[in-house]
Amino acid sequence: MRTIEPAPIAQLYSASPMVRQGGAQSPKRGLGTSTVSRGSSPRASTTPSEGHGYLEEDHYAYIERLIGSARRGDPRSKFEVWKALIFCQRDAHAFRGRTPSEVINALSAPYPHEIQRVQETFALCGRFYTEGSREFDDTVQFRFDAANAGYPPAVVDVALGELVSGMGDDVDHIEAKLLDALSSGSPEALVSARLLQGLNVIDEGASIAFVLAGCDLGYDCTRGGPLMKEVCWSTPVCDDSYASLMEKRVGHERFEAIEGDAAKLRSEISDGRAIDPSRFHWHALDKSRFQLDQQQLLKATTRKSKSEG
Repeated sequence: MRTIEPAPIAQLYSASPMVRQGGAQSPKRGLGTSTVSRGSSPRASTTPSEGHGYLEEDHYAYIERLIGSARRGDPRSKFEVWKALIFCQRDAHAFRGRTPSEVINALSAPYPHEIQRVQETFALCGRFYTEGSREFDDTVQFRFDAANAGYPPAVVDVALGELVSGMGDDVDHIEAKLLDALSSGSPEALVSARLLQGLNVIDEGASIAFVLAGCDLGYDCTRGGPLMKEVCWSTPVCDDSYASLMEKRVGHERFEAIEGDAAKLRSEISDGRAIDPSRFHWHALDKSRFQLDQQQLLKATTRKSKSEG
């Protein structure tokens, strides 16, 4: 099976976020449950709820807890294992064989938020830096397995990877996969849709609306939750919930309009309708580059097939 790089999650967490702890939390937006099919209600699962566990506990123990169900084929567990591993592999080359103090002392300018980032990374990934991850080598395809099984957050992540790299399916097929995954009502898929803003496929307002819809459907977007840990990893001061942070960024009047768009999204999802594709600007994608890369991929595949034949 092919692998497609760069992966959006890997890119996001190469510069990503952990928020400071302490103080009162902002009002919760959503309860942390997840929906798994279009128009369904949140339901309990023996596997992790979207937005819980990841970035909240020792990742080695987290993976050990999920690896059994992942290897038995559970797509959500597969994707969670892959996310935790890719997060810890990010800094492995710099942190392996060193203590947090040694890493901090090597920083050219150890600002408080950088010190905190190192400490929290070691808290999540320290065992990988001492014990390695060889026993999990079979997980490299877990992300694609989860996407092929139709798990919406994985479908969105792989589709984003194809759009970023210009490799994989054609743009129209990627658009269809994304719309189907987002229309499923998966909170994590909706939150991940914000990354389309970086490709100019959606504007800032649509990006915020998707996230707010995901928050209301169950993703933990509170201060200190997994989303804000992503958003605030490299930010010195980030003490808000997602909604509060965005309201400050865009202003109260515009934020109220965006909340209205989020409500429309939730209505479409709860009614079992596909999300209105007019929210997207697929023309912003450089399709000529994408098609060229497709041709290069086809030529490379053809050469490999001939050499193997």
